[in-house]
Amino acid sequence: MRTISKIAFSNDKRNRTRSVLIMTAICLTTMLLVIISTIGNGLILLQKDQAASSYGSNYGLFIAADGTQLKEVERRAEISDIGIMCTEGILKGNENGGFVSADETVRKMLPYNQEYVLKEGTYPEKAQEIAAGRAFFDAVGYHDVKVGDTVTLEYRSGMQSEYAPVEFTVSGILYDRDEYTIEASYVVFGSQDFYNERVAEGDRQYNIYFTLSDSANVSMNNVAPVIKEIADSCGIDQKNVIINDLYLQWVLQPSYEMIVVCGTLILGIVLFSVVVIYNIFQVGIAQKVQEYGKIKALGATRKQMKQLIFREGILLAVPSIPLGLLFGFLIAKVSFNWLVEQGNLVSSGIKNHQVPLFSLTMILICIFVSFLTVVLALRKPMKIVSRISPIEATRYLDGSKTQKQGRRKGRKDVTVFSMAMANVTGNPKRTIATILTMGLSCVLFVIISNYVGNIDTEHEARIAINHGQFELQLDYSQNYDEAY
Repeated sequence: MRTISKIAFSNDKRNRTRSVLIMTAICLTTMLLVIISTIGNGLILLQKDQAASSYGSNYGLFIAADGTQLKEVERRAEISDIGIMCTEGILKGNENGGFVSADETVRKMLPYNQEYVLKEGTYPEKAQEIAAGRAFFDAVGYHDVKVGDTVTLEYRSGMQSEYAPVEFTVSGILYDRDEYTIEASYVVFGSQDFYNERVAEGDRQYNIYFTLSDSANVSMNNVAPVIKEIADSCGIDQKNVIINDLYLQWVLQPSYEMIVVCGTLILGIVLFSVVVIYNIFQVGIAQKVQEYGKIKALGATRKQMKQLIFREGILLAVPSIPLGLLFGFLIAKVSFNWLVEQGNLVSSGIKNHQVPLFSLTMILICIFVSFLTVVLALRKPMKIVSRISPIEATRYLDGSKTQKQGRRKGRKDVTVFSMAMANVTGNPKRTIATILTMGLSCVLFVIISNYVGNIDTEHEARIAINHGQFELQLDYSQNYDEAY
């Protein structure tokens, strides 16, 4: 075994040109595999992250649940994360907005309550603390507010009570977002202690945001019945159940289009690489048939000859694949960040979406596919070398057939072109394989260059939002204002 490995290493070292070409092909193959798989996986994660930012990361919502129902929900093993939000009441000047208390879980789940919305300070914890954006404080007459300042706001707990002045301490300043200020509607945070002080225990109502654990075993086809069954078992009316369908479509439904595109590209790369590596090995074998015949004459078995070729390829793959992984991931990261920046040019937000690109699973798959590509490329050279006869090897002349009996056709003038054509026509199989390899490489280059060159972020944005498209909504209230 050691002797075979030494011979394989010696062959690779002696045939430097062939070794460099094969290592380059393996490195480029691994790079392309890492780039395509990393960018594809990153786009899927980015779509899920954007879905969470747009629609929230909760599976569903139980509204207007009482304390008993809340305890029943907390007992359910199918529910993994639970967030509680309560409506504190109404602040004058923000009748169209919300004055709520929300725990940390809710702030992470809801799209407008992400942790990055807090610009400075902290979320309210004590009874008289409040957190809001500067646009809200400007609207109620307090300009240039700082954390720790005291403000007096007109507050009422519901439609049955009148406004009364309440003094609050500013615990935090939130980012101002355009969608909050279009209709003078702002999100203002209070504390759970303030809600408990103002609302009697029997009258308290909770909005329960939740996600399901893996034990629930849900898919897009059965998630709605599962959530409704949980609501029924907890005594919650089904009309108070809201399912976050838009988010679940991204989380529970695989991105088949992206998977198909990436899979097709990877399959094309593997086939192309197999042909390239095979042709390089085939040329090397043709030039060293006599040497392999001598090894066979020394008593090497067919299995050992196969192992010799296999180890020649693997020894070249071992240093090439890590280099391909490194350069491929760096290129994928730069390319993905560029795509995200282009997407941010046509979308508004207060924070760029950042998703973890490194995936150990993807890296391991790329390593496996790269080694598989090398093994597939070595299969035929291994068979050819194992069948070499010592006697045939001594008479082998670079794959050319023995001249037929008769007169040899010569040429009066020998030119560079005539010698080139003689080499091309002398081995038709090698010529056809080379033409196919070059053709496949051109096809692959044209496909990738056209795909990258035709990326138009504005066009993609306009698929969802056309010029002049608008939406009309009816503004109404089911609550009758009994105090005014």
